[in-house]
Amino acid sequence: MPGPIITEAKTQPDALSIVRFGTVSLKAKGMKEQIVKQGDLFGEMALLGLTMDGLRMRTAKAVTVVEICSLSAKDFEELLVVRPGGLVLVRELCRLHLLVFLSCTTELFVTSQIPPRRMSLLPPQIISMRQSGM
Repeated sequence: MPGPIITEAKTQPDALSIVRFGTVSLKAKGMKEQIVKQGDLFGEMALLGLTMDGLRMRTAKAVTVVEICSLSAKDFEELLVVRPGGLVLVRELCRLHLLVFLSCTTELFVTSQIPPRRMSLLPPQIISMRQSGM
């Protein structure tokens, strides 16, 4: 029996999620499934506006018994203001997540339309991969 849906693709992001314990499946149409476990987080890219359309990219579904801690958009923004070093950490984490995400869906990424303002947020190695048609 499939587990309950935690967040759904193509919905407005309102929080990022951290897996306290258990296993969660992240899946989107045309992409390989990604499994996240204790200590991993998801939903941060949509929350930061780093997705192509500003919406969630993947559906998160519980695979096992799971406990999720959610950090609301408002609390997340406050945290970044209070702890400026947190922004650097989050930015690097997002870049790593983007690389993992793209490794699951290179063809989709290379052929999709990304608004110029969002392209400027991507790390240089991703932009060159896209331009080379990799």
